[in-house]
Amino acid sequence: MYVEIFIQKILVPKSDTTSPKIDKSYADTIPSGSVVFISAPPNSVNAVWGGLMNTRAKILGVNGVVVDGRIRDLDEIRSDGTLVFARAASILSSKDFTRPTALNIPVTLSGNHDPPIKINPDDIILADLNGVVCIPKDLLDQVLDSCEKYTGMDKNLKNALLEGITLTEAKSIHRKD
Repeated sequence: MYVEIFIQKILVPKSDTTSPKIDKSYADTIPSGSVVFISAPPNSVNAVWGGLMNTRAKILGVNGVVVDGRIRDLDEIRSDGTLVFARAASILSSKDFTRPTALNIPVTLSGNHDPPIKINPDDIILADLNGVVCIPKDLLDQVLDSCEKYTGMDKNLKNALLEGITLTEAKSIHRKD
């Protein structure tokens, strides 16, 4: 299953007095069926998503949350079944450290990615226990075709291994690309 991102929340340090301010809670703007992507300032020590925001998002029908930063209230979030992925956790709330500044604008993922990973409001987010992937909407068909191809190869390779073939030999047979 995949969904388009609707809302991206950009946070800035609380000390930033020049960036625009949002006049209501971003959690109240989440449409049903969407994925929320939150971009926290690099090296923020505080959580930017927690139990109360998660409860509101769940009521509104969110499909999931991806946080480029920290979250808190893990037991509460896990107990309500909402899919939430984050870099780390913190017990510190955001009120003394960060504030929202923008919604639905392109963001760049924090970290040393080369080239930088840009995420746009209409991109597709896929996430599971193995990680999170952002797919530009115009590349979705190409990515899905590639996934089908390599999933099929891996299935054949695994079956060959189960039949007793060595990994080297199985790759030579089933990984021709």
